[in-house]
Amino acid sequence: MTKKYHHEPHFSNLLHLLMTMVQAQAGMPILVAQGWQNDRQTLAKKLIYHLLSLKTLGAGSMFEVNGIKVPFVDHSSVKVLTRSVLENYIVFAFIYGDSDPEVGRFRHMTWRLGGLLDRQRQIAITDESKQKLADERKDVDALRLEIEAHPMYANHTKDARKALSKKGDWTAGKPWYALAECAGLHGHYFCNIYRYLCGYSHASYAAALQVGQAKSFADERAISDSMFFALNMVMAHFITVYARLFDAARQLLEQSPSKGTVELFAFQADDFEKIYGAAQPRQAKP
Repeated sequence: MTKKYHHEPHFSNLLHLLMTMVQAQAGMPILVAQGWQNDRQTLAKKLIYHLLSLKTLGAGSMFEVNGIKVPFVDHSSVKVLTRSVLENYIVFAFIYGDSDPEVGRFRHMTWRLGGLLDRQRQIAITDESKQKLADERKDVDALRLEIEAHPMYANHTKDARKALSKKGDWTAGKPWYALAECAGLHGHYFCNIYRYLCGYSHASYAAALQVGQAKSFADERAISDSMFFALNMVMAHFITVYARLFDAARQLLEQSPSKGTVELFAFQADDFEKIYGAAQPRQAKP
């Protein structure tokens, strides 16, 4: 029997399950020493907002010119947000997906340092923003000391250590496809779709060409719908990782009528071997 991978109602069911699992943790206390784990919810919230926006975009919109109403699907924005969803999951899995909490804490420190250093490179204009950067500069110094004193830091190469604590590169020089593989995705599949999505984020000629070639609402809808397979797969993976973090989330997944849908879309790297092969993928440039 042929499996049905059309994105609806699978997309809505997976999104509802994901929101229910995340909401189950709302208000749960976290020990002061475990404060870094708060960002599990922050990243989950960011992911959900993107997915809700994608649901709205995928349904289509309408604009009116000289009394003529024209329906359209902004499939370009669908792809830009799909890239954000993909990256969001990979970052979440990288930081919180390891079974050793100390690995997660170290990776969170380096990720946080990278974000704070990005802000330090911005030009502050208002007095408030200047003070904010000054305060965060103290956090940067403290984080660097904590990272460099952590046992995991010494296990990295000299170049990786420099990337982590000096440059704020929380990946320690790892390419995106390597992070995707760590998150359970197939490297070739990731590179293939990531290059395509980046074209829309960076206004490449190929992306503009496809916008121009979509001549009807049906064409635009079809192009948009093609992204929802990947979105369902990402949600299934995120749900699986999230369920390992919280007993309440795991129980919700086990009891959910959508559990079969999660299993349907939780493709592993081996599932793509027949299509992409096992050779080392080329780097996907953002």
